[in-house]
Amino acid sequence: MQAILSGIVLALLSGLAAFAFKYPRAYARLYPYVAWGTSIALLLVVTWQAAVESAWLNLSQFINADLIDTARVAKNRLRAPYVGVGLGYVAFMAFLWALRRLPQFISESEEPRSRDQSSRGKS
Repeated sequence: MQAILSGIVLALLSGLAAFAFKYPRAYARLYPYVAWGTSIALLLVVTWQAAVESAWLNLSQFINADLIDTARVAKNRLRAPYVGVGLGYVAFMAFLWALRRLPQFISESEEPRSRDQSSRGKS
């Protein structure tokens, strides 16, 4: 299952990159919506994590001492992979930003080369 999800994520990222390079102006218009959507998703994960921890702090006192370890294991299964989610968010936002800037960078870096080659052919 993890391999399938990894493949789907990589396909989506590749498709987004292809779209950004083929239609840079359309991607520039789409960029804020994707960035906001990603930020909202992160906010939802943070809210979930806060809710799980808050529930644990408030309810753990009512759990029988014999079952506290079992309850802790159950709580840990509900926890979000906080570090991974945070690093994934930063990496994805950097990826989105790079896709937004890279086509312009490439076109600007190729312009002097084409002028240099055209002036060499005239000599």
